[in-house]
Amino acid sequence: MKERRKTAVFFDCWDTLVAFATKEEAWETRPLINHLINKEVVNIEEVQKYGHQMLDAYYHKHLPYEISALQFCNLLVLRFGLKLDCSLEQCASEMFVSLNPSPIPGVEEFLSVLEENHIPYACLSNTIYPKKEMEKLLTSFYPKHRFAFLLTSEEVGVKKPNPDFFTLGPILLDVPLSDSIYIGDSYLQDICGSSLAGYGLSIFFNRKKKTWEDLAFVKDFVEDYRNIPHKTIASYAELYNSKGELSLWKN
Repeated sequence: MKERRKTAVFFDCWDTLVAFATKEEAWETRPLINHLINKEVVNIEEVQKYGHQMLDAYYHKHLPYEISALQFCNLLVLRFGLKLDCSLEQCASEMFVSLNPSPIPGVEEFLSVLEENHIPYACLSNTIYPKKEMEKLLTSFYPKHRFAFLLTSEEVGVKKPNPDFFTLGPILLDVPLSDSIYIGDSYLQDICGSSLAGYGLSIFFNRKKKTWEDLAFVKDFVEDYRNIPHKTIASYAELYNSKGELSLWKN
């Protein structure tokens, strides 16, 4: 077999490196409500309802472009005449306060294996949150490991499955697309997106055991979605053996 050129692994963040969970239903608008100084003239329930429905509809459209938490906060401030005791930037950062994230089992061990095999890795993630907050999150959960970089859709405006976003990772690490590996939990954004962008291997981290029936909606975006080349795993331990030898690429 021909020796491969330099390989790099790129990760999605939410539900691939970090499990997404919230402490309350109104997490989207909690920072705005906490800093609201004209509560007597604001219908808080209406603000919360609009914020939730707006983001829910946005996520389900799977658009190729990203909004930011700052833009989201500004939209609600302007629409409902909210007056705050802090900056919009602070509210955007504080959206993390209402989240309840946790590390994904097996990630720590897999990162160690990548390091032992001298394979660089980075995180390419869709997110509306400020990059600095995302960096703090990864550092707090994986302090022994150093990602080459974190690139978020919030900072560049394009998002998965847009190929323009996927191509940025290999460019930054100077790795050919064909030798790049992407790991993610979303079949549409991560698997279809990275494969169609030209990645050499797309790995579907299907720890939630989604079926083709669960993924039927993907046909609205990628007609031949079942035939997208990919490898499916339910745990990171499937990607290496007891000796720390990797089995990333298909034979």
